Amino acid sequence: MLGEVIGAVRKSSALVNNLTDVARKERLDVRIIDPSTLMERVLDLRRYDMKVGHVTLATEYAPDLVNVTVDLPKIQLAFMYLISNAIEALEETKMKRLDIRVGLVDGVVEFAFKDSAPAIAPDVVQRMVEPYFTTKAKDHLGLGLTLARATIEDHDGELSYAPDRGFLVRIPLNNHYSQPA
Repeated sequence: MLGEVIGAVRKSSALVNNLTDVARKERLDVRIIDPSTLMERVLDLRRYDMKVGHVTLATEYAPDLVNVTVDLPKIQLAFMYLISNAIEALEETKMKRLDIRVGLVDGVVEFAFKDSAPAIAPDVVQRMVEPYFTTKAKDHLGLGLTLARATIEDHDGELSYAPDRGFLVRIPLNNHYSQPA
């Protein structure tokens, strides 16, 4: 148990460092990475929280995945926001499950984050990426989805929500990070 706590503290420290880098808009950390490796790195930062919250995690990685070029700390942080939202949405549910699927469709890597919480109301879907919009407690700023969307769009990608599939992140293999400088 102590080892898990120490590991979580180290991972949290790495997350804070990544947040600081994003806030400062420092140098890029562009990497070519396997999408399943990318997702596992992000999940490693949240496994302890999922364990404590009794969230069952299921992952599915398509066998035909190819490497994608991303600004690694920024895209990891965007995925952290989506996973954090899922964990928080599951707090009040009886069945706590998060399904993450990663696939390749027409030159686009698609990451799907589907939790077992009730679907998001249509009026909330319309506003949920607006800065400072939140349906959560007062201690939430309402910036997670806004920042996630901005980062994903910076990768020439898109963030969307579908009640039957959850949050979908699509990042094209041919994005501006994959182009020679």
